[in-house]
Amino acid sequence: MTDYYNISSNFSEDQKLIQSSIRAWVDKSIKPEIGRFYQRGEPFPNLASQLAEIGAFGLIIPQEHGGFGLDYMSYGLLMQELERGDTSLRVMSSIQTSLVMYAIDQFGSEEQKTKYLPKLATGELLGAFGLTEPDFGSNTASMHCHYVEDGDHISISGSKMWIGNSS
Repeated sequence: MTDYYNISSNFSEDQKLIQSSIRAWVDKSIKPEIGRFYQRGEPFPNLASQLAEIGAFGLIIPQEHGGFGLDYMSYGLLMQELERGDTSLRVMSSIQTSLVMYAIDQFGSEEQKTKYLPKLATGELLGAFGLTEPDFGSNTASMHCHYVEDGDHISISGSKMWIGNSS
């Protein structure tokens, strides 16, 4: 990758290692095959487990909760390299880490952190995120979709345009 402004001179050795190793993985494991699955309209096989294996889930989450406890520059480099391979890689990783794991890490109870974060980091659990609605886009103030708890059941009504990481 051409670095016209020599930005990489500001990266630590660890950050350079993350960037180069993720780039190599994308070039070897994703780029040769992703187009074939896209053309057939099929999901890339075992993508969540592959992303978990390379550490793409929870990079910024503390180690005591199953993450790696790394910095945001490392996370940004990871995202950049995944996006270079295919946007679906970056979306899956960023939803899992930024929207699901980060929210639990910052706002969840210790019990929730212990229960969910390690399983999310290994890809045993996959978190999803649904915001965009047909009539209002991503305007949270105008959302119509809602849920009602009824004992052990949750009822959801409304519709979404897309839900990232859903099956």
